[in-house]
Amino acid sequence: MRVERRLKENPDDVEGWETVAPAYLMLGRYEEAVRAWTRAMIAGGVTAERLAARGEARVLANEGTVGPGARTDLEKAAELDPLEPRAQFLLGMAELDEGNREAALTRWKALLAAAPADAPWVPAIRARIDAVEGRAAIAPEDEPMIRG
Repeated sequence: MRVERRLKENPDDVEGWETVAPAYLMLGRYEEAVRAWTRAMIAGGVTAERLAARGEARVLANEGTVGPGARTDLEKAAELDPLEPRAQFLLGMAELDEGNREAALTRWKALLAAAPADAPWVPAIRARIDAVEGRAAIAPEDEPMIRG
């Protein structure tokens, strides 16, 4: 990747690290994404978004399980920004995995209550809540057709 060459020459390029980290994630190169998010934080400071992104990369590297490193990142992200959606979603998944269904639902419902209506992640959270509560997730635009 051209960005990788640029980062070797300029390791303090925050924008470069923030570009390459999601690319690594999409390519399934999770450990490299973790390192890239770490470098972005070293170069540009710790933010809730960067911590949540690194936490997500750690979860994916750990086959979908929120391990100790990911949990630390996600908790700190939620502390810095209680409405950081990725952190709240993944912390809810950890609670669900631990058998704490009500804590996960409470977390996700609070996130939805504070979410902008046009947030792209809202449908995914609603679908997860519906699945955990045992309701079939029906898209609003499909409901009249199904009921008809």
